[in-house]
Amino acid sequence: MANTIGSNIVNSITGGRLDAGNMAKVIAEAEVAGQRAIVDRNLSRVEKEQSGLEYLNLNLTGFNSFLTDLSRPDFFRDINASAANPEQLGVSVSENAAPGNYSVAVNQLAQSQTIVLNQVFSSQDSALAEGTVVFNQGGQSKTFEIGPANNTLESFQRSLNAADLGVTAAVINDGGEFRLMLSSSLSGEQQAFSVSGMPGFNFDINDPASGDAQLTSTAQNAQIAVNGVTINSNTNQFDNVIGGLNFTAKQVAGPQLVSVERNTADVVEAVQDFVLVYNQLRDILRDVGSTETLTEAQREDPAKEFTGVLAGSSILRNVQSQLRELVTSTVPGLQAPLNNLGSIGVSVNAEGEMSLDETMLNQALTANPAAVAAIFSRGGQSDEGLVEVLGGSDRTETGDYQVFVTSHATRASLQTDTTTLNASNEIEIGPDASFDIALNGLDPVSISLAEGNYTQQDFAQALQLAINSQPTIAASSARVDVQLDNNQFVLTSSQFGRNSEVRLENVTNLANAGLVDDAASGSDVQGQIVTASGDAVDLGTYANESDGRRIKVSEFAVSLSGNPVGVRGLELRVLGGNTDGATPTANITFSQGFAAQMSERVSNIQDKDTGLIGQRLAGLETRAENLAEQQSKLDIRFELAEQRYRLQFSALQTLLSQFDQTREFLTNTFNRPRN
Repeated sequence: MANTIGSNIVNSITGGRLDAGNMAKVIAEAEVAGQRAIVDRNLSRVEKEQSGLEYLNLNLTGFNSFLTDLSRPDFFRDINASAANPEQLGVSVSENAAPGNYSVAVNQLAQSQTIVLNQVFSSQDSALAEGTVVFNQGGQSKTFEIGPANNTLESFQRSLNAADLGVTAAVINDGGEFRLMLSSSLSGEQQAFSVSGMPGFNFDINDPASGDAQLTSTAQNAQIAVNGVTINSNTNQFDNVIGGLNFTAKQVAGPQLVSVERNTADVVEAVQDFVLVYNQLRDILRDVGSTETLTEAQREDPAKEFTGVLAGSSILRNVQSQLRELVTSTVPGLQAPLNNLGSIGVSVNAEGEMSLDETMLNQALTANPAAVAAIFSRGGQSDEGLVEVLGGSDRTETGDYQVFVTSHATRASLQTDTTTLNASNEIEIGPDASFDIALNGLDPVSISLAEGNYTQQDFAQALQLAINSQPTIAASSARVDVQLDNNQFVLTSSQFGRNSEVRLENVTNLANAGLVDDAASGSDVQGQIVTASGDAVDLGTYANESDGRRIKVSEFAVSLSGNPVGVRGLELRVLGGNTDGATPTANITFSQGFAAQMSERVSNIQDKDTGLIGQRLAGLETRAENLAEQQSKLDIRFELAEQRYRLQFSALQTLLSQFDQTREFLTNTFNRPRN
């Protein structure tokens, strides 16, 4: 550089001209070249490490996504159900269903009642007589007024359907003759209805042959037989028939096989996918840490873009070590023989390559699916089948815990007064019988019951139907069950826990049925969870507001003595078991399974604030910013130096020009001819 600069100066001087701009740039560049080379080299190293860590981070994120299912305990509880002829019978299950085989026949499908009035009209605009139509359905009496605004066939149809009384209307065009058809809105034998109150609208379901209408469809329940046991439903849907097993009747058909099996195929597939991506991640970790010297052709290969970018990185070695440790260690809290990946057919060879023995995995899933779930997922096992461990969080510590239940969750159960029967052993219900009911936190709604005489069993069915079919209640999850118990009715909410409620208000003309203003509420499960160190937490404090049988301990829970406890985040469901308070209702073991541990470990490695990669990337980002700032300062220094040298060379150029003028003057002076 110095020789070049010197040559340029000499040439310029001897030539009488100096390239000030070029020379200023060359000297200014020389002034910052050393420092710029250091900064550029450091920035290149930082960017190389950044790209390598970001590439590694991206692959760890992808790898972690394959751990999601395996980390969930409910993934291992998935149940599949199938019917031999699904076009005749639909089947669905919840996680509570037990594997097994069942014989199911569809005896009949649910139907709605339909009647067609005998009167024939000439058009849809034909007039109807005005007055009050009374519908008696499911123990309730409902009235509908026909007046000037709805006294044609078409307007009557629209207004009745909008009234939502449980009976709908349609106009039939029978070759130019128009007739009125009435149908129950819902199916089931309890939806059968009678009509009265006006000429042309009289129909008694108990005497369908006489009256003003023809019965074209009888209200009936759907009926199936499960292993020979007959089951009825007012719709074609049969829910929770056998512990989480649901059926949908589609066609009348004879017995067919319904199989309920654990969904082991999805588990095996998830493990296969995990083994595949683990080996891919292993290869990626080896590639980015490679010390191989690449040829020119290899450098141009996109597949080699990140080869060696993290060679010698302590972070890379740390990540490799942590992953290798997890896949080869025993899951804390689990007992042999099923307590590590190798025990279910997942092994790692000396080269770090993972493989799967599917036969061994399937055998383990068949013999002890709960143990396989514990190896992979975050969850636990209970020695009491009526106390279920539903899950936990990353704050739930591995260990053994005891559950002491002192009382189970209850449903609101309201017992009425004793019924008063007439000489025919029936309950006489007079006109305008009604009451308001509030269920499970819903606002009170009004219920009316039809006048008439009822057997006790018929009244129980009518009362239950009237409550559950009320539109507000029907649109919610709230339901009530009505049973007869020793001449008293018992109204029981479907919900467990402190928010379970049955409240009767404004009861009118129902004394014979024993109904009076009264209220009942449910309660949450009560008891304690005790750790091995003796710390205890109260069950009821953490009961679910919608289901008092479910417990989820707060992530920030402390023991009754004020200490943080290992059961933070633990989820349970208590369905039964002893309540003496002295003997443990259940002994549970909670473990952080391999997949849950690895998912958490990877997330910790990536954490922006505390993770190995997260912290390093943050540090590199800061360093890159500092180096970029140094580059900017060098650019400014270069510009100032170039400007300074340009001025200096410009001054030198001026001096050289003066030298040229002096030389020319002297030459002309001494070379003039003498006289």
